Amino acid sequence: MRKDHMDATESNFALSEIESLSEKARQVVAQSKNRGSIPNPDAHAKICGCCGDTMQIDLLLSEGKIRSAAFDTDGCAASIACGSVITQLVIGQALTVASQITPQDVIAALDGLPQDHLHCANLVVKTLQIAITEYKEKKTGNNA
Repeated sequence: MRKDHMDATESNFALSEIESLSEKARQVVAQSKNRGSIPNPDAHAKICGCCGDTMQIDLLLSEGKIRSAAFDTDGCAASIACGSVITQLVIGQALTVASQITPQDVIAALDGLPQDHLHCANLVVKTLQIAITEYKEKKTGNNA
């Protein structure tokens, strides 16, 4: 996995933004597991959310399961937390299981998000769903 992630790092965030996150979310941001990109991913999506943050998700699959996942974002600390935690939730999962992850699952895995950052969970789930959908369409040859 390449580590040429977008420019947003914890040091770029206002202290108040970091402090507004749960302890679990702060730990996830500090570790930023699976941040970066995967060269030649089997599934990929990159979208821009309502707040202007961009989220990218790359997946490597084998035998219908997600073997590796990476995310990147140019967004806030909450976007980083959501991206990191969703990759941790999907690794080892079948596509059918991963496609059922909800924003509430992401929020719960982070022990909550501030009200003004709930959209970050929606963005990461939407990005994952697009990556999975486009992968399935590519595999079946259905581009509709």
